[in-house]
Amino acid sequence: MSGESSVTLFGLNLEGHLAKLRLGMRQLLWGHESGIWHSLYPRAQILYPRVLENTQDVAGFHADKPEATFGLAVLPNDMVLMKCFVMPEAVESELDSAMRIQAEINTPFEEQDTCSGWRVVERSNGIIKVALAVGSNHMIQKWLESNELDTLGHKDVELWAQQDGYSVLLRGSRSSVREHAYMARLRGLLVKSLLAVLGIFLMLFLPVSFFWIRAEQLAATLMEVEDRADSSIRLKNELFEVREAAALAGRFLSQQPSYNTLLDSLSDATPDSVYFTRIGLANEQVTVSGMAENAAEYQTLLSEYAEFDAVGASSAFTRDTRVGLERFTLTFGLSSPELGDATE
Repeated sequence: MSGESSVTLFGLNLEGHLAKLRLGMRQLLWGHESGIWHSLYPRAQILYPRVLENTQDVAGFHADKPEATFGLAVLPNDMVLMKCFVMPEAVESELDSAMRIQAEINTPFEEQDTCSGWRVVERSNGIIKVALAVGSNHMIQKWLESNELDTLGHKDVELWAQQDGYSVLLRGSRSSVREHAYMARLRGLLVKSLLAVLGIFLMLFLPVSFFWIRAEQLAATLMEVEDRADSSIRLKNELFEVREAAALAGRFLSQQPSYNTLLDSLSDATPDSVYFTRIGLANEQVTVSGMAENAAEYQTLLSEYAEFDAVGASSAFTRDTRVGLERFTLTFGLSSPELGDATE
């Protein structure tokens, strides 16, 4: 099995795309042409030599008002070996490993004593030019002590090599101090940016969320009002139906005769010797059946009352020998408004 690892997704090798992404991020944050790098990278005072012809190529580190805690020195040419390589721009994502190998091949010093650094110094038509610098840690330390550069109060003196107009930073513990400060500034900028984005998002989201919540509350209130309105409408319809039923019952009752008045008048006109077995009323026509000592006399008696009209016998009178009374069935109309109208 191969010792190399790769990143795949659905069978597609993403290692090349990730390498390009890492290269783009490195150029954005660490490229000497990057505006972010020039704005945030801590400035340093040039400690050696006192006069440097090409300060601009020293990655813009020199400043009129450098930060006092950082300093840099450009090593003499006889202490550093520099070499340039021309490569296709497509291999730039693999320059770290390639330059480490070149440093191991080209160093005249032992591996533990070697310090090195590289930098892309030119780009043209798909070709890059890379400058590699190699030095000896032991010789550099003696040089720093002899020039008293380690006693100037700086955290660490950064070491640079400059030949043929190209400047290269020698990587190591001395170069990490400013890099750590730069990373801290990047993190601070990222936090501020995230807070700004969060603030903008909250400024936009909170009013929208407030109005959304308010709309939900109004919608719930509307549903509640509609439910109450439905209940009121149903109750109103029920009351209307009850009112219609009551009006219908009133119209029906208004068309019926006054039974109390009829019975009172009939009772007044009937002697105690007359017994009723049936009283019927239909279409203002009264039919009474019963027994009397003299049915003809009782018919004459009813005819004398003005409330009763056209009193007549619907059948012949018959005598019941068992009780000694005559059976009769009489019919008559109602001539009195008080008897035929129940609206009073």
